[in-house]
Amino acid sequence: MRRFVPLVVVLGFVAIACGKESSIVPIVSVPPSPTAEVTYQPSTTPTPIPTPTALVTATPTAKPTAVPTAVPTPTPATHTPTTHADTPTNEPPDAYLRGNGLELKGQATSFNWQTSPSKRTTYTDQTPDPTDSINVTKGEVLKISFTRSDSPHDAGARYRTDPSLGAKTTAVPIDKANPATIQANFPSGTVWVDVFTYWPQGDVEHTFKLHVG
Repeated sequence: MRRFVPLVVVLGFVAIACGKESSIVPIVSVPPSPTAEVTYQPSTTPTPIPTPTALVTATPTAKPTAVPTAVPTPTPATHTPTTHADTPTNEPPDAYLRGNGLELKGQATSFNWQTSPSKRTTYTDQTPDPTDSINVTKGEVLKISFTRSDSPHDAGARYRTDPSLGAKTTAVPIDKANPATIQANFPSGTVWVDVFTYWPQGDVEHTFKLHVG
């Protein structure tokens, strides 16, 4: 096996041999290769991707079912017959119908009346349908009293089966007295009876709503 003498040692001996004892060839030291500096950067944590929120679909609110309004049945009045004071002559008198043990005040639906020596007042109800009513028996005799001490000089009566102003009418007999009488020869059901009376100050119509049974 061959021995290898280091090159630096050989060069040293050569220098001595050449008579250059005072010159020493420096030993060159080769520095190690610099280690590359590694820079550590903090790892970046990935931003989490948000989970999509499910859309909430609004449930439509159910519409309330409309309940039909019941038509109220007319409630007959239960007026007890009483006495009434006379009306001043510058106003149309009131009228009260008695039947089946009950009393019903008529509604003044038309009049032409002298309210002062130089003035007359007229009125016509465009919807002659009183809210008050009573039950009467078919064929019974009805008595109508007026709030005056005298009697009308003329009178007339009619009935209708429709409350409208222009409804068909049927005439019925009535006497010219106070109280006057009229027989309930009306068809069964609801009728509207119009009574006309004539006085020195004018004329007036009273309407009575009756349920005939």
